[in-house]
Amino acid sequence: MDYWAGALPGTRKCECGILGKCIDPTKWCNCDANSLEWQEDGGDIREKEFLPVKTVRFGDTGTPLDEKQGRYTLGPLRCEGDDLFSNVVTFRISDATINLPPFDMGHSGDIYLEFKTTVENAVLFHATGPTDYIKLSIIGGTKLQFQYQAGSGPLGVNVETSYHLNDNNWHTISVERNRKEARLVVDGSLKNEVREPAGPVRALYLTSDLVIGATTDYRDGYVGCIRALLLNGKMVDLKQFTTNGLYGVNSGCVGRCTSSPCLNNGTCFEKYDGYSCDCRWSAFKGPICADGKLNNLLTISI
Repeated sequence: MDYWAGALPGTRKCECGILGKCIDPTKWCNCDANSLEWQEDGGDIREKEFLPVKTVRFGDTGTPLDEKQGRYTLGPLRCEGDDLFSNVVTFRISDATINLPPFDMGHSGDIYLEFKTTVENAVLFHATGPTDYIKLSIIGGTKLQFQYQAGSGPLGVNVETSYHLNDNNWHTISVERNRKEARLVVDGSLKNEVREPAGPVRALYLTSDLVIGATTDYRDGYVGCIRALLLNGKMVDLKQFTTNGLYGVNSGCVGRCTSSPCLNNGTCFEKYDGYSCDCRWSAFKGPICADGKLNNLLTISI
């Protein structure tokens, strides 16, 4: 390496050289100064392609008689954040989508994602070809359905749950189609599959964008959060689509209830494209439990 921790590869500098704070302004590292006292250069190595550090070797640039000394410490490897699970976006409008390039599912392909929503019916993704298609839908809040066609007529596989999938908690979906079958796995344990018909198996031919959040004609839209999208095991950077203000899609997973819009102890119900307030346990009424209401006084005389 031609740099020291705290600087950047290719700079031939230490951190003080990057910041312009070396004790000798003509040098790029504190330890290059001709000082009679110990000097220090240090910092974090953040370039993932160079981590972890397994070996440290030093080359001497002085002479055998200069009596210079050096000491070093290598701190522990610290991992922060998670590129997969922190890659989350919120669909706030039912016709908002993220359009990805055509997905080559071919004879074998798989899609994994995690979602969090309060809607009962919505399309999570959809793609089409001249005759083929793939579509994943939430139905009735308790069923997930994967439908596809690869030349032999439409096929589908469903997973019905005993609990609500629109309970505003994270749920996982894994969809796989190969030469033998199509399989749908929900929350890691609920599984179902459909066998391919007998005879030659044709590859899925999809030419449209892979539309996340609705059908290809922007119907049956999804509102809620999606994260950890993997196509054939490769992560899709969903957040990059929000940097330029994509219509109806925001980075992160933040609902409308986060701002506590319901006043006076009203209960907020998340909808992601809106919210509703339950004022039953409040002394107020109205859309946000802010309007006064009359109470009847009940008395009993004996």
